[in-house]
This record gives sequence, C-alpha cells and structure tokens, in this order.
Amino acid sequence: MSPDGLVKKCKARLVPKGYSQQPGVDYHETFAPVARQETIRMLIALAAHKGWKLYQLDVKYAFLNGILKKEVYVQAPRAWYGNIDVYFSGRGFFSSPSELTLYIKHGESGTMEYVLMFERNDSEDIELFGLCDSNWAGSMDDMKSTLGYCFSLGSSIFSWASKKQERVAHSSAEAEYVSANKATKQVVWLRKILEDMGRETRYGYGIPEEIGKLQKLKVLDLENNQLTGTIPLSLFNISTLQAIGLTNNDLSGELPPDFFHYLPDLEGLFMSGNQLEGPIPSSIGRCSKFELLSLSSNGFVGQIPTEIGNLSNLQVISIISNSLTGPIPHEIGKLVNLKQLKLWRNGLTGSIPNNIWNSSSFQWLDLSGIPEEFGRLHNLETLLLENNKLTGSVPESIFNSSKLNLLSLVNNQLSGNLPPNLGLFVPNLKQIYLGRNQFSGVIPNSISNASNLIHLDLAKNQFSGPIPNSLGDLRLLQNLILLENNFTADPSSRELKFLVSLTNCRYLIRLWIAENPLNGILPSSIGNLSMSLQSFYFYDCGIMGKIPLEIGNLTRLESLSFFNNNLIGSLPGTLKELRNLQALSANNNKLEGSIPNWICDLGTLTLLTLDENEFSGPLPACLANISSLRKFYVSSNTLVSDIPSSIFSLPDLLVLDLSNNSFSGQLSPDIGNLKAAITIDISYNKLSGELPGTIGGLTNLINLSLSDNKFQGPIPESLGNMLSLENLDLSKNELSGAIPKSLEKFLQKGLS
Repeated sequence: MSPDGLVKKCKARLVPKGYSQQPGVDYHETFAPVARQETIRMLIALAAHKGWKLYQLDVKYAFLNGILKKEVYVQAPRAWYGNIDVYFSGRGFFSSPSELTLYIKHGESGTMEYVLMFERNDSEDIELFGLCDSNWAGSMDDMKSTLGYCFSLGSSIFSWASKKQERVAHSSAEAEYVSANKATKQVVWLRKILEDMGRETRYGYGIPEEIGKLQKLKVLDLENNQLTGTIPLSLFNISTLQAIGLTNNDLSGELPPDFFHYLPDLEGLFMSGNQLEGPIPSSIGRCSKFELLSLSSNGFVGQIPTEIGNLSNLQVISIISNSLTGPIPHEIGKLVNLKQLKLWRNGLTGSIPNNIWNSSSFQWLDLSGIPEEFGRLHNLETLLLENNKLTGSVPESIFNSSKLNLLSLVNNQLSGNLPPNLGLFVPNLKQIYLGRNQFSGVIPNSISNASNLIHLDLAKNQFSGPIPNSLGDLRLLQNLILLENNFTADPSSRELKFLVSLTNCRYLIRLWIAENPLNGILPSSIGNLSMSLQSFYFYDCGIMGKIPLEIGNLTRLESLSFFNNNLIGSLPGTLKELRNLQALSANNNKLEGSIPNWICDLGTLTLLTLDENEFSGPLPACLANISSLRKFYVSSNTLVSDIPSSIFSLPDLLVLDLSNNSFSGQLSPDIGNLKAAITIDISYNKLSGELPGTIGGLTNLINLSLSDNKFQGPIPESLGNMLSLENLDLSKNELSGAIPKSLEKFLQKGLS
C-alpha cells in the first residue's frame, strides 16, 4: 500500500503444485513450529537465576535432514520437525503442550532436562511478576489507545509488548481493561510453560487497602481470581456498595464483627470458594436490603446468627460445605421471600423449624433430611439432597409439588419403595436422580404421567421386577439409567419387550440397562430405537441369542457395550454402518467366526474388546486403518497365523492384548513403532525366533508379557532402555545367553 492508501504492489505466495492440495489434508497446518522469543528468554532468565549451564547446538541445513514421506518441491521444514520430534521422544523427552518446540525430560534424582541440560537447584521458588498499563487515545490519527505489559522472572524482564489497541476505547477504564485482558492471556500462557518445566511460581496478591478510597463504588466483582490474604477493613466502609463478588479466590481470615455496620445498601454478598473462617458476624442483620448471600465452601464455624431473620428481602442463602454447628435458626421461617436455602455439608443439629414450611416462595431447598412437610412447598422447583446420609423412605408429599422440576437424592442411604403417586401430580418434572441408594420394589406405572421427563436415573439400587413398558410413554426421555439393579424381563416372553416400547422415545441419547438379570433375547425392533442414541449399555445381563442385524440402524452410536452375556453367532455385518462408534465392547460372550474385515471401516474406534469369545482365523491386516485405536483386546480366542506387522503401526495404541491364542511365526521388528504403548501382552501363543531389539525403544511401556511362547536366542540389550517398565515376563520360552547388564538396574529395583 502506498501512503495514500492505494495498492502499489500485489504479493504472491509460492505454493508449488497448489492444484494438488486436498481440503482437510493440506490446509490449516503448521508446517514448522518455531519457538517464541519469550520461551527462549524465559529459559535464559531461569538459567541466570539458578546458575545453570547453557549449551547451544546448531544443526546445519536442518530442514534437509528431514525424512520425506511424500514428494515435495521446496524445503520441507515439517519433515525435519517430525524427525527431531521422534529423536527427542525416543529419549524420554516430552513436548510442552503450550510450546511445541520446548522439550522436557524428568530424569532420576530430581534432575530435569529442557533439551538444554542442567543440574536442578531447588533452593527457592522464582517469582513471576508482571505489570500492565495503557495510554488512552494516545494516537492523534485515529484516537486509538496503546497497551503495554512486561513480565519478569527474578530480576530479568523477559516478556514485553507495546502495541496499539485494535479498537477505539470510549474511556480510560475501557483502555485499561483491554490492556489487562491482553496481559492476563500472556501470563496464563507463561504460567503453563513454567508448570510444564516443573517450576513453581508464586502469584496471587491481596485486595489493596486503598480500595476503601473508592467511596462511590457500587459493585465490586473480583470473582475467579487468585487473590490471597485477608479482606481489608477499608472495604467495609464503602457505604455505596450494593454487591461484593469475591467468589473462587484464596482469601482467608475472619470477617470482622462490624462487617455489615456500614453497608446499608448491600444487596448481594458472594464469597464462596475461599478459605474464610470464624463465625458469621451477627451484624449481618443490619443489611435490610440483602437479597443474595453466598458463603459456601469456606471454613465458617459457630452457629447461623439469628439476626439473619431480620433480612426480610433475602431470597437466597447458600452456606454449603462449612463447619457450622447448632440448630437452624427459627428466625429463618420469617423470611417470606426466601426461594433458595442451601445448608448441607455442615454439622447442623436438631430439627427443621416448623415455620419454615410457611414460606410460599421456596423454589430450591438443600437441607439434611426429608420431612413430610416438603409437600407444603407448592412453589418448590428444585430439590437437591444428594451426597448426604439420609435414611428412610421418600415421602409421597414430595410429588405433590406441581412446580417441581428437578429432584436429586443421589448417593444417600434411602430405602423402601417409590411412592405410587410418583408421576401423577408433577407435570413439570424433567429430571429424577435417585441413583446410589437402597431403593427396592418396582418402578411405579404412574411415572408415565410425568410426560416432560427427560432424565431418569435409578442406577445402583435394589429395584426388581420387569422394566415397565410404560416407560415408552415418556416421549421426551433422553437419558434412561437403570444399571446395577435386579430388574428382570417380562416372564410372559423371552423377548425384552420394554425395548420395543422404548422405540417411542425418539430423543433417547443414553440407554444404560447393564448389570441386571434380564436373561432375555434382544428384539429385532432394537433397530427402531431413537436415531439420536449415542450410548447403549446392556453388558452383564444374561442376554442370549444372536445380535439382531437391525442394530446397524443406530448410526449415531458412539459407545456400544454388551460384554459378559451369552450372545452367540458372528458379529453382524450391519455393525459396519456405525461409523461414529468409538467404543465396542463384546468380550466374554460366545461369538464365533472370523474377525471380519469390515471392522477396519470403523475408523473412529478407540476401544475394541473381543477377548474371551470363540473367534478363529487370522487377525485382519487392515486393523492399521483404525488409526484412533487406543486399546485392543482379543485374548482367549482361537486366532491363528502370523501377527500382521501392520497392527504395530497404530500410532496411539496404549494397550495390546493378544494373549491366549495360537499366533505363530516371528515377532515383527515393527513392534518398536508402538511408542505410546504402556501394556503389551502376547503370552501363551506359538511365536518363535529371536526377540526384536526394537522393543527396547518402547520407553513408555509399563507391562510386557511374552511368556509361554517359543522365542529363542539372547535377551536384547536394548530392553534396558525401557525406563518405565515395571513388569517383564519372558518365562517359559527357549531364550539363552546371559542376562544383559542393562537389566541389572531393574533387578535391583525388584522388577517383577
């Protein structure tokens, strides 16, 4: 561009054979990650502070040392980066997620390496310190402001910036906020780098005493920071304050007794998620305009002050997870506008005051018991009593609250049958969570009247009887969680009829019926279940027969688990239509035939378990196509032939279990390509030949079992490079020669 804004010259970008690029393959890629200057300066600053030695290595014509995987016409920096990445990864380094060119290695005896080698010195932590500022409307041309920041480690400033802001700030405060925003993003990134390098940085500052000079301040919002220290007394002298937000910091100390004396206009106080302690000041009763009080997750002690009953405008009290004791004040029953009362996870004693049930405004109530009087709260919308030690049964009166929207009683010790009126008078009920209790009996048929229900969780109880067909009337149901109960099939038919009724639930996303003694057969109509279904768990249910072909209609399935059943026949070919499947668990059945080649078309699989079945024949060589596979179990079958070397090209495979089969031939040296693997078990097969030395390159491997084969020759010296190894089993082979010296250090550590 010329000074007058006209185009003077057009620049072209060299893209050799650009016409051959493919969308999603050649676009939006970082070809050559380059270290940011801040990272380099940070290392130098750390070295200066700690007295480390720095070594510099320069690879001449580095890009020409890359190994090309396809034809290129200019320098290939990405190939060089991939080459050096493999080199460092193979030597125990890992790349920082926040700076790809920074490689870190945790060595023995507390030493660390950042590609730059050093002796670690833990004498003291180093402080990361930063400043930011702005110059409002400093540019006379466009009235834009200039932001600036700088950060130091110790005495070394290593990161800084001074640049014009992108937009015109309408006030000096706005300009300051923009500057602070940029500086905050920078410091978050710097801290991630330091954390990756194992450096602890001290950060966090208190609220300055000078804040008390802001005598016209109405709202103070400092939530979700890392503020430390006590709350300055000067804050409580700002009489204009209407809201104080200090949630999720590290503030400590006690609130002064006269905390609320000089805050007549205070409407909201938010201090949850800190380390405040001591009693709640009784002066709270002087704030007549108080509407919202949130003091949860602190260390407050003593009793709830009775003066809280003077706050006639109070709508929300949340004092969860403190150490409060004594009874719930009778005065709380005077708060006619109270909508939410959350007091659980304290040490409160006594009974709930009777007058509390006179409030007609209650929408949300968290306490420590389930009294019959709940039914008098006709405006109650949310009832959360989860994670307590509640006992007894659920009173029928709860389900008389016509506005009830959410009921959660998860993880208590409640027992007995569910009330027969469960769904009759709760037309607005959308979510029921009753899991992890001791409920028994059957699911009441009245539940079908809760027509707006979208989530029903009855997991881990003692429910019994057939799963009612009336669940199919819940047309809006999205999640049905019934696992770990004693549900059975309809005795009139071996076919699981309730699955037929659930085909009416067109929005179903999760269907979990596992670990129930259903002992039935899957109906062919299973293919008519919701097209939105993403996870279907029916493992450990005693299900018999063949897997219906129609299961292939559930094309949005991401997780399908049916292990520990009595299913027979082969895997239906229609399963290849489940292109979104990420987990397929079919182990511990009586499935037979060969492992089909179409399974290689499930390119999004991360978990595949086919072990303890009756599969036979060879492993498909095309398994390498499932590049996302993390865990593959196929043990305890009757598979034969060589292990295809292509399986060792899976880049992210963590667990490979081929044990208890009849694989033969030699173990391919390509096994050394499983760099991510932590467990490999190929025991109890018929493999022979020498152990490939490439196994020693598996530096992340924790468990390696090659026992009960026919391997011959020496144990490779390279096994000593497997620094993460904890369990090594080479027993019952035909190995010979001396134990390599490289393994002596493992023997000293007691490697099993």
